[in-house]
Amino acid sequence: MFGNFIRWREENGVDSIIWDFEFTEKVAVAAAYPTGYHQHDKLGRPVYIERVGKTNVTQLWSVTNEERMIKNYIQSYELLMKLYFPACSLKAGKHI
Repeated sequence: MFGNFIRWREENGVDSIIWDFEFTEKVAVAAAYPTGYHQHDKLGRPVYIERVGKTNVTQLWSVTNEERMIKNYIQSYELLMKLYFPACSLKAGKHI
């Protein structure tokens, strides 16, 4: 199973996706699919909000496609693991 995980990371360029992938349609996607991090909870963890009821699926798929959305998610999670969690840990004074 771990081997499958490593292969998936290699196939999707996860180790360099933060720098290699440019999500140029970010603003247009945000207008159709409002999501994002907003501060942190009492334990110091970042709070992620998805306003699913405000999602305009037709508009979303007119500005991007499934493959680019998946790459955007992968990039977002890598940023979360490599930047946001360490920053939250530093601020909270404990591992987040």
